Amino acid sequence: MKSVQCGQCGLTNFKSETVCKRCGFAIGAYYSSASKPVGPRQAARQSSWLYTMLFIAVIGGAAYYLYTGFLRSFDEVNQMDPSHNKGVSPKPQPTLTSRSEADQKRMQSYKTAIHNSQGLAESERRMAETQKLMQPAR
Repeated sequence: MKSVQCGQCGLTNFKSETVCKRCGFAIGAYYSSASKPVGPRQAARQSSWLYTMLFIAVIGGAAYYLYTGFLRSFDEVNQMDPSHNKGVSPKPQPTLTSRSEADQKRMQSYKTAIHNSQGLAESERRMAETQKLMQPAR
């Protein structure tokens, strides 16, 4: 079995260990082969500036995309409601004097829709024809 003695505390560790089990001293770094494990801090020190610039570009692109989307939606709202932009309050809607007037106004739109319905007109025509056919002959 291959073992390595820690240079700091003298504990005998396996050669495959990278740090001492007692004191945490990095012993594997001195005896390991070319494929030594790399910690996150050491990897960060060795990373290229290209990755940093790429990360900044992605974050900047996302921020620009969100900002322009916000401006576009804000402009659309202002185009739809110009009084909102100028501080002018919209005219108040006239209130109805009684409930019956409100009911009549609401029913008028339904009457118009029913009157203009082609299916209803055809149904009424067929009902009239059926009524004529069902009357006894004189």
